[in-house]
Amino acid sequence: MVRSVVRWKSFTALLVFSWACVFLLAGCSSHAEKKGPYVTELGPIATNVAEEKRYVRVTLVLETGNEPLPETEVPRIRDAVISLLRRKSAVELADTATLKQELLEVVRRAVGGRVYVQGVYFRELIVQ
Repeated sequence: MVRSVVRWKSFTALLVFSWACVFLLAGCSSHAEKKGPYVTELGPIATNVAEEKRYVRVTLVLETGNEPLPETEVPRIRDAVISLLRRKSAVELADTATLKQELLEVVRRAVGGRVYVQGVYFRELIVQ
C-alpha cells in the first residue's frame, strides 16, 4: 500500500512537472514569434525624372528588424526617395538592382540610425 502511494505521488509530480515545462516552452516560443521583421508599405510616390516629360511612380515596402517603422519617419523617407528619383534618368531606373541598393542607402541615411532598415522592395515601379 505504501509503495503504491509513493508511486502515485511520484507519477503526479512528474506529470505536473511535464505540464509546467510544456507551458513554459510554449510561452517562450510565442514571444519569439512576435519579434520582427516588420514591413511598412509607403504609399505611391510619383515624381518627374531627370529627363523632360517623363515620370516615375513607385510604391516601396520597407523591412525593418525587431521594431516597426515609426510613422514620424515616413515623411523623411518619402522626401529622400523623391530626391533620389528626380536625379535619375529612365535608363538608370531600369537597373532595379542598383536602384534598390541606392534606395536602401538613402532610406538608412534618412532615418539616421533610429531604426534599422534591412531591405527595400518594390510593390510597384512604373516609368513613363
